[in-house]
Amino acid sequence: MTTRPDTSDEQISNVGSDARTPGFPTRAFPTLGFPGLARFSRRNMLLAASAAAAVPGIGADGIEPAAAQAQRFEYPADREAKSAARALALESLLIEKGIITGNTVNTVLSFFETQMGPFNGAKIVARAWVDPAFKQLLVDDTPAAIARLDLPKGMAGAEGEHMRAVANSPAVHNLVICTAQIRWFVVPERPAGTDGVSEAELAKLITAEGMMGVARV
Repeated sequence: MTTRPDTSDEQISNVGSDARTPGFPTRAFPTLGFPGLARFSRRNMLLAASAAAAVPGIGADGIEPAAAQAQRFEYPADREAKSAARALALESLLIEKGIITGNTVNTVLSFFETQMGPFNGAKIVARAWVDPAFKQLLVDDTPAAIARLDLPKGMAGAEGEHMRAVANSPAVHNLVICTAQIRWFVVPERPAGTDGVSEAELAKLITAEGMMGVARV
């Protein structure tokens, strides 16, 4: 959850991710909900409250201290080394059985490091910052806007065709909580003082956190 300035006129949008609904922002309940969450209704709020009350350490009577929360995520110091050893053993076994080749894993990793990653989203946001018409299309029909850019084919794959974008403004800040059938991302506000900065340089300013709405660019 982000900390934001105390601006009484700023609203937080809550967008549903049910593929059967458009999922447009709603002002009915100004909450920190967003992608992956159904539109807030009284019934959903009651269900959420009941679920929270049932979880130890959560609820009005028992908020768990930060130190106790941190202990939940502690793990042995050698966990990474053991995991790496298991992964290497599994890779060797798959190669031995002829299921993959010696280059398969490196090829897949290289693809995600160089062709498919948050940097593609950064290119999309940067274009939206310099092209108002593209930004409007991105919000209205995200897949159509993305198709106009020279991006890897995977951007229009099993998840790409269900992508939706929402744009931040001085009055509305969007926050991605989780995603389901629809892959949501945020177009953050363009930073002040970047007039005249090239599209390529703007893309370098954009982070994955900014496109989730959990950080400002």
